[in-house]
Amino acid sequence: MNVRFTHLRTRVFVKQIFLVALMLSLCGSVMSQQKTAIVQELHVTAGPLADALKLLQKQSGADIIYDAALLKNLVVKAQDFRSQSVEEVLRSLLKGSGFQVSATEGVYIIKKERNKTTITGKVADEETGLTLPGVTVVVKGSPGGSITNAQGAFSLQADANGDTLLFSYLGYKLNQLVLNGQQQVSIRLKSDASMLNRAVVV
Repeated sequence: MNVRFTHLRTRVFVKQIFLVALMLSLCGSVMSQQKTAIVQELHVTAGPLADALKLLQKQSGADIIYDAALLKNLVVKAQDFRSQSVEEVLRSLLKGSGFQVSATEGVYIIKKERNKTTITGKVADEETGLTLPGVTVVVKGSPGGSITNAQGAFSLQADANGDTLLFSYLGYKLNQLVLNGQQQVSIRLKSDASMLNRAVVV
């Protein structure tokens, strides 16, 4: 009796594993198709970019996210596309517009291009005015960054019109600076008394 019951449970368990594997396979196939969606044939007439995007969205079934208000004054020339991915078509339509596209799991997001430029600056102590070497400088929300040299100077790539810089240094309070068009900056960090006064009791 126990042997038959165990055998039955084993068969049920094997079937469950098979069904899960099948579902994962189907999901993966769907996601793959979404990521590599192909436009068989598309004729775009000269006119508003927004109209071309709507046509592409209708024919491909792709999810394209954008701010219509930002694109209202942009136009495209007449173009024909055959057997190209949705992303390739979008890049062609957006070429020279100042906008770019990013794709995530079949969803295409159109946003304004960020113009990177070299930002330079110096970091010093707020009270003494002495430059601080070894300060970590990063662009908020972006990977990478820079560290100030022996003269407290740094250089990195950022969008002068939209990025914020974060400054961190042991014994000092975290500080941030909104660039607002500045390409050369100077900032002073305030010492963090609470950190300097901490003691470790052994």
